[in-house]
Amino acid sequence: MGANDTLIGYTYSGDANLDGMINGDDYFQIDSAFPTGGHGWFNGDFNYDGVVNGDDYFIIDSNFPAQGQPFPPSGSAGALVGVTAVPEPATISLVASVALLLGRRRRRARN
Repeated sequence: MGANDTLIGYTYSGDANLDGMINGDDYFQIDSAFPTGGHGWFNGDFNYDGVVNGDDYFIIDSNFPAQGQPFPPSGSAGALVGVTAVPEPATISLVASVALLLGRRRRRARN
C-alpha cells in the first residue's frame, strides 16, 4: 500500500470511526469534537462543511435507527447476513445457452 493509495469501503453516514456501524463510539467522537471546533469525518463533520454542528448531529441521529447489519471490515472475507451474490447477465446468458444446447442433444439422441 502506497502513500497515495485511496482505500474505499462501505459505511453508514455517521460512522465516525469507520468500524461499519453507528454506536456509542461514534457519538463520543462527535461529542468530543463539538466543543473544540474539530472538523473532518473522524470528528463528526459528516457533511464536510468544516464545522461540527446540529446538521452533523441530524445525520448521525437519523442514521442510527436506520442502519442494518454492520459492514464487515475492509479486506474481510466475511459476508453480510442476507446478502447474496448476483451473477452478471452475461453469465446467465451463457448458462442458458449451454442448457439449450444440451437439451437439443438429448432430444436428437432419443429420435
